[in-house]
Amino acid sequence: MPILKLFISHVSMHKSIATNFARELEKYNLQPFVAHEDIEPTAMWQEEIVRFLLATDCMLILLHQGYSSSIWCNQEVGFALGREIPHVSIRLGEDPSGFIGKWQAYTPTIPINYPVEASKIIKLIRDQASKSESIRSWIIGSFSTSSSFSETNNLCDALRGLILTASELEQIKSSYVENSQVRGANNIVNILDELKH
Repeated sequence: MPILKLFISHVSMHKSIATNFARELEKYNLQPFVAHEDIEPTAMWQEEIVRFLLATDCMLILLHQGYSSSIWCNQEVGFALGREIPHVSIRLGEDPSGFIGKWQAYTPTIPINYPVEASKIIKLIRDQASKSESIRSWIIGSFSTSSSFSETNNLCDALRGLILTASELEQIKSSYVENSQVRGANNIVNILDELKH
């Protein structure tokens, strides 16, 4: 089962919000990393952050007031952009600036309903499947663990416009056979027909 590694970049004083997002996003086969939450107390924290930045597949940027003035946050974003990994910016009091300013940020409802907002973040990540092999593999692998017809339909939507390999198509077909929440979803037959051509 592919797991998508997600680095959550945030201002340290808002670590609790980053942690709450991480808990919800884990339910979607993600491995979120929140600095100072996931680093062992004895670990060299700068080295651990760099290690996770090198390994991450995607970045979630929590734009609280003061984000753009944080040296560490700017370096995290620069590192991710240098690696050309997909990112999603969430506007929480500050607009995106610098290099990420050319991309639209998503504005959640306040107070934050973490399950609802996590599902919207997942859609924003899935929408970037054409730019990332990791995201693409994660979507295809997620069919096998889909727990609802709605989730399967969302996965199908994320595949539209992609040209899948024979192996990827076989993975989806296996999930169709083995997972009743895939087999019974409205969009799965249409998506399998579309992907054949």
